[in-house]
Amino acid sequence: MSVKIIRAAFREIQKLSYDNSQIVYQIISGLSQGSHQNVRSLQGHEKLWRTRQGQLRVIWELDSGNIVVIKAGLREDVYDRVFDSRNRTDPLEIEEIEELNKAQGTALVDHPAYEIPLEDPKWNQEEDRWYKFIYANYYRYSPVLTSSQKQPFAELMQHGIWSTRNWLVQSGPGTGKTVCAALLACELHREQGWNTMLIVPPAVREDLENYSEIKKIKEQNPEGFWLGTFPDWVRKVAPELGDRLATSEEELTALRELVRFEGLAPRLGEISSRDVLLYQAFVLDRENGNNNRNAIFQENRERIEILENIRPELWRRKLGDRLCNFGVATQLISARPSPLYQNQPTILIVDEAQDFLLAQLKALIAVREAWENQRPSTYLWLLGDLNQRIQPVDFDWGQLQLGSRIELKYNYRNSRHILKFANQFLEFANNARHHGRHFPEPSDPKYAVEEGEQVRLLEYSSSELALEFLDSFDLPVNSSGEGQGERYFLQQSANQVKVLWTNPDGNQRRLEILNAEKAKGREFEACVAFRIFENNGTSQLEESFQWYTLLTRPRSRLLVVATTEEIERIGRRYFECCQTIDAIDAEQAASWIAEFASGVDVSLLKDNPQETQEKLLKGCDNGHPYLDTYFVLNLAKVESKSLYEWEQEAIKRLQKHYSDLPKELENNTDCTNSLKEELKNLPSENISLRCLLLRAMNCSWQAVEEASGFQHSNEKEYKRLVESIAKDLEHKNLVYEAARVREKIGEPIPKDHPWSDKIANRSGSLVSLLCQAMLDRPFPDALDK
Repeated sequence: MSVKIIRAAFREIQKLSYDNSQIVYQIISGLSQGSHQNVRSLQGHEKLWRTRQGQLRVIWELDSGNIVVIKAGLREDVYDRVFDSRNRTDPLEIEEIEELNKAQGTALVDHPAYEIPLEDPKWNQEEDRWYKFIYANYYRYSPVLTSSQKQPFAELMQHGIWSTRNWLVQSGPGTGKTVCAALLACELHREQGWNTMLIVPPAVREDLENYSEIKKIKEQNPEGFWLGTFPDWVRKVAPELGDRLATSEEELTALRELVRFEGLAPRLGEISSRDVLLYQAFVLDRENGNNNRNAIFQENRERIEILENIRPELWRRKLGDRLCNFGVATQLISARPSPLYQNQPTILIVDEAQDFLLAQLKALIAVREAWENQRPSTYLWLLGDLNQRIQPVDFDWGQLQLGSRIELKYNYRNSRHILKFANQFLEFANNARHHGRHFPEPSDPKYAVEEGEQVRLLEYSSSELALEFLDSFDLPVNSSGEGQGERYFLQQSANQVKVLWTNPDGNQRRLEILNAEKAKGREFEACVAFRIFENNGTSQLEESFQWYTLLTRPRSRLLVVATTEEIERIGRRYFECCQTIDAIDAEQAASWIAEFASGVDVSLLKDNPQETQEKLLKGCDNGHPYLDTYFVLNLAKVESKSLYEWEQEAIKRLQKHYSDLPKELENNTDCTNSLKEELKNLPSENISLRCLLLRAMNCSWQAVEEASGFQHSNEKEYKRLVESIAKDLEHKNLVYEAARVREKIGEPIPKDHPWSDKIANRSGSLVSLLCQAMLDRPFPDALDK
């Protein structure tokens, strides 16, 4: 029996303490095995069930023999607003629920849900699996497609795919394009035996590699399944061409040098990757068509005309034997590579296609056609949304002459209130299109799965006052040792407010701040849109796309912080649908946003390892390290030398809370050593952290004994801990002790250590062993005379 959790349920679970979240897991695990007690139906609703344990409640439903968790939390939270604006209509209709205060309305089949892999052996072996699933947002890697997402693709596979080989999925944010791409690729490979190639941006690739379905395929049947970026794909299908593909840094360097050489720097100013794209899209691509109707060309016309002074032959000469993205695309079109697979149909699925160069998409179409001619059945699906284009690339879908468009109707991310607010700002894009084609219609708010809450607006007279508002969030992430939630870094970080800010200043170090590029493809329960409407010199078209991209990141709550100047610049009518908050109530507005946890984006931990390490050290400053310290270090990929260096700094800070006490004072409550108390209260299974405390207390051999708990369950960590303890001893010039510690992991004592054979594999005091060795040695003949 599988267990699914609808996404809205995570909102409450993430607010629970660590212990309570573990109890929820016990309830769910028990339900899956049919062994949990205290189960009863909710009065008047035979499909809804309630399971309790203490003050915790889980509300669930059986769907095709499987369990679907609808809500979980403390009793008072569960029975108050259980469906809290969660739209539920046919086939599960809820009109009145006597035990639940609020009626609701979206069909269960149209709710985004995630499966808990309880039957996967690896899940049951993994340490802290549930904690990671909830607070590190790993639930996102086990998505389940809704019936509305499956339907258009099922119809396509049944009828349309045989008539047209190229298909386009144009849909708004939050409709699940990436999830559909990934899961359908897996299904075609697993069920139909198709060869599938998923071409995605780097950040999406990293995400998809964690998907449980993709992991299964890579472990069980990887032949014919491929996932990577466009450059990866080029290297796969045309290795020699791929080896010549220039990096984005090489392209940028080449353009900057040519701008200086041609004396264009005074007119262009700072050259960025954006200029590289403009140059390739509108200067190198001479077959781009009528740019008079191209909105992006018209918005950037002046800059493009200056870039036209750089002749293509100079550009090619500057790159030498390297090829830019446009150059590689034209090579693929003129010399199309042979098919990779000779059996079964092949499908190329491209995500975030709106940010590709036109030439790259034409290359994909050309390669598909070439493969089709050499063997049967090769297909191409493009997924994207022109309204979320954050790169100044150069095409409209119509230029690609694709088959019929598929549209995913339901928005599973944004509430109706947020969509209604965000959609307005696409007016600016259509106003700036210079008589070109209209942009696609955004998601209709009536198809949002949740009603949500009204967007709130906080207006300030100056940017300085607005910045002061951020100070209410800019508090150090710190472990006080009081209250369990504060002892878990991930749980505390999950509550960190997400700030959407186009041009952040560098001083807000403790806030999670995202511009449009960083925010793309991500979503959060609640966000602050901070001064995104300020005039930063960007064209109106790009501004509009950036606003829309940023404003469609939050699921449930959005707080807009803007200055009077920004609001007047945009027009007050765009903010009429917002609930205006007086500046005097700013603290209340901040609390409203902070109420909803969003989980932790693991990629941010990995992208900013230094920042993550520093935050973890804050817990050591007061002698109460985070209980999930090593779990977080592992997520952030802090390893080897970096990990040992972090431990040394942590030990230094922890030692401020430790001093050797005379035995007669050890039980004196006024003289109690805080690290000993911390060790006493630390769970026995938290082996690495217990070792760290013992190392800080100079109890090396006790730390070795503690590490032995990993000897059979996690040999890699066991060896790492023992080696780290040995290094500690070497730094104290205790080389004999270090050598004896390393014996525990199979390293013999070096022969150049005097009396090494006398102390090898011997326990006890080193001094006693060395003294005994000296006593046992034969006296020289000279001493006998």
